[in-house]
Amino acid sequence: MMVNRITGRLSEAGADSVVLGCTDIPPALSDMNLPIPVFNTLEILAKAAVREAIQKTQQPHAGKYLPGKRKKERQSSRMSLNG
Repeated sequence: MMVNRITGRLSEAGADSVVLGCTDIPPALSDMNLPIPVFNTLEILAKAAVREAIQKTQQPHAGKYLPGKRKKERQSSRMSLNG
């Protein structure tokens, strides 16, 4: 197959790995035995999304805008400036 030849040539030229930057490519190559390591961006992005989602659920207020809290902070700073 063409991908096998290309990765073989890249390996011969000194490449130590290949990045599959298009998310359509990895599923087509999943059963292939390529001559050098391959970084599957589809898998990397999926794992990162899951990791991020888990972190967000473990920190209920992380990254969320809390309008009531900000309003109270503004009011207390105004009171300290005026009083």
